[in-house]
Amino acid sequence: MNIEDKEKILKQRASEISLVYNQEDKDDYIDILEFTINNDKYAVESKFIDEVYLIKDITEIPFTPSYIIGVISVRGNIFSVIDIKRLFNQQSQEVKSKSKAIILKNNDMEFALLSESVIGITRLKRNDIQTKPFSLTGLQAEYILGMTTEKLVILDADKMLSDKKMIINQEV
Repeated sequence: MNIEDKEKILKQRASEISLVYNQEDKDDYIDILEFTINNDKYAVESKFIDEVYLIKDITEIPFTPSYIIGVISVRGNIFSVIDIKRLFNQQSQEVKSKSKAIILKNNDMEFALLSESVIGITRLKRNDIQTKPFSLTGLQAEYILGMTTEKLVILDADKMLSDKKMIINQEV
């Protein structure tokens, strides 16, 4: 068997494996971006992420809900920055020199989530996401999709991006 035949066989095998793997991906897995806030691990489904941006300057906006810590400009586009901890009535973090903005986007809305650090994108089995604890109430219950056994909190980016409560467009 020559090299060309071996390459042809390997390409065919890779193609067959890829088809099986891709079918499993569609049904059983989601890709998520993991990040930290005050040493807690959170994640959002990667299909809602437009980009991750190092926060250089943040402009505070008066008379907005406490969970909106300000706005940032990214290549001329303005994004509200939301602190998940404040949104969930927990102790918030301060914006540090290495803080990141995870810009979420869908057809209706876009905004940024404040994060301390970004761990990276990973694939998660849907079966590994446990239902929300019954102790969650209010916005926590609305915006949390579930948790893993490793205490990774999966945020419901789809719900957040489609919830009119997240829109701040009232003139003062």
